[in-house]
Amino acid sequence: MIKRVTILAAAVMMMGWATLASADGDRVRTDDRGRIVPVPLPTPERLINPWPAEWEDALIDRANQSIAHHSGGNYGNKFFENEKSSYPRAMLDFLAGNRQRAIAFLQAEDVNRDWHTHTEGIDFFPSFTLKGQMRKYFFFGQYLDEEYRNRMRRGATTWTERDPLRRPHHAFRNAQGWTPEARNSWVDIRGTDNLRMMRDTSIYLMAEETGNERTRRVALDRLQYEVSAMFNIGMGEWDSENYLGHSFAPWLNLYDFARDEEVRMLAKAALDWMSAAAAVKYWRSGWNGPTKRDYYHPAAWRTPAASDFGFYFADAPQPDPTPSLEHIHMMTSAYRPPRAVVAMARKKFERPVELLLSHPPYGHYSGQRSADRPEFHETQYIANTFMLGSLPTGNIGDTNGFKMLTYNQERGVDFFMAATGNRPDRIVTSTNNRDRVAQYRNLIIFLNGDAEADFHFWVPNSMDVERERGVIFLRFERTWAALKPINLDWRGNNPQATERIRQQRYEAEQILAAKGTGGRFSGFAMIVGEAESHGSYEAFKRAAHAARLDLRALANGEARLDAGDCGSVGIRFGEGNLPTVWRNGQQHDWDDHFAQYQPVGGDKPIKQGWKTGRFRVEAGGWVFQGRLDADGRYTFEERSAD
Repeated sequence: MIKRVTILAAAVMMMGWATLASADGDRVRTDDRGRIVPVPLPTPERLINPWPAEWEDALIDRANQSIAHHSGGNYGNKFFENEKSSYPRAMLDFLAGNRQRAIAFLQAEDVNRDWHTHTEGIDFFPSFTLKGQMRKYFFFGQYLDEEYRNRMRRGATTWTERDPLRRPHHAFRNAQGWTPEARNSWVDIRGTDNLRMMRDTSIYLMAEETGNERTRRVALDRLQYEVSAMFNIGMGEWDSENYLGHSFAPWLNLYDFARDEEVRMLAKAALDWMSAAAAVKYWRSGWNGPTKRDYYHPAAWRTPAASDFGFYFADAPQPDPTPSLEHIHMMTSAYRPPRAVVAMARKKFERPVELLLSHPPYGHYSGQRSADRPEFHETQYIANTFMLGSLPTGNIGDTNGFKMLTYNQERGVDFFMAATGNRPDRIVTSTNNRDRVAQYRNLIIFLNGDAEADFHFWVPNSMDVERERGVIFLRFERTWAALKPINLDWRGNNPQATERIRQQRYEAEQILAAKGTGGRFSGFAMIVGEAESHGSYEAFKRAAHAARLDLRALANGEARLDAGDCGSVGIRFGEGNLPTVWRNGQQHDWDDHFAQYQPVGGDKPIKQGWKTGRFRVEAGGWVFQGRLDADGRYTFEERSAD
């Protein structure tokens, strides 16, 4: 099990960069170019990751784009957790200069006041609301009416006089849903990573603010466990394309507003680690898979996490057209990801590189699942013009297990996905949970244990499709893929599914279809290439035709692909979740696939072992190392790679 730990003083190495924040004065200024510049609260230099001046300047531009996009419109309402969008909109509108209107909304009475009579009418229940309440109170507090600010503090005093989690609530009536009427607690009880982190950071901050020491320590104990898990086994809601930004923002609250400097250092540990996890999956406005809790946003700048972390990482040909509301937390914080992490997100390292990753069971925080071994084993191949990622279980439940990003000069990236089942317009998961995938670098075998499975492929309209001697060639802008069918009838465009995704505003994409033709297994083998690996498209086609697909044991669920200079990959389906996989002729040992981040044959760009408490990133000429000791002390160092 992961140890609960005690914070000690941290010895850190820093290189000079100081926040512009001052101890008093306006929280917003205008620079000599007329740009709005939010002023973070004072932050000790030892907690700062330094950035080059040009990065900071570009960040101000992105902040102003977010402010302009979200200002002046309707904020929304305050029902239950709707503040997850209405509060950020009001705060961004405040930064835009509409102060009176924004403050009037932020301190207006909650529509569910009868739920909060015990906390002076202040809503401290939904986790999403709490995330906004913290920035409202601590960052914008000086602009609130004194009476309202004092009422928030009195309400927080009562709220944290005991741990509010599962404290019996006066409004409870055994109803359905997640409100206090249904969940007998003074605070949101849901246990997903993002909601739990919003809740626990907020309880800590308000207990510290009001002097409720016992509750502060209870909340800190939970926060320490959460960070220890990141540094030892990872996050249960790992790399979620929908929720990782929501998990990140509450740690910004703790980093910015905690009084205890060592707790702020603990928050920095979480932020550094999550930034690195995000940097692996982000590329040029896209977010690659696999991911837990994939909510299906497969296009440039459409993925919430890409928009969230794109605020830091950028490196895309087009600005974000719909900036994330999480940017309010980022632009009003002094936190910046380490330079090596930003460089990794921008793929400033020698490519191609293959990473073996692992992820823990989803319920390990609550004790519902054991944390003794990973549940998910990921392979991620990062080439020059594409990123290809898979899980051996393929698409299952809410987990995407097969995705590829390809370079697009205009949009940033295109998405390629494959899935089976009866939802051709939502191909992030399998509806029969019978997918199995083997990957070795740029080679894939994708099998399904259904003889007549329906296969669906998400591709850009700009991609060309060729069928030649039984091989389907997909020609992206700078990336090429060859699909060799396995008991699979290729049917081309699915017009009904394509029309449905266009109604969802995916006008530049289409759905292609195929269907199993009988036999116990169906699927495809895939080879992905680029100019750097094959020279030319014609040479790639010749290599794909020459690649040998061995299906002699397919009746037993076994298939092998020998792609010559690219190596080989093989799979045996089996009855368990993990298939037998051969990578370049060697049977893969899943017990040797425990490391959270393991580059094959090296230690770049990111490396972290299973339960080691440390990670290392090297990219863009920088090396960053972060370590969480068993006693909870976080130390970090960033240096030149030279």
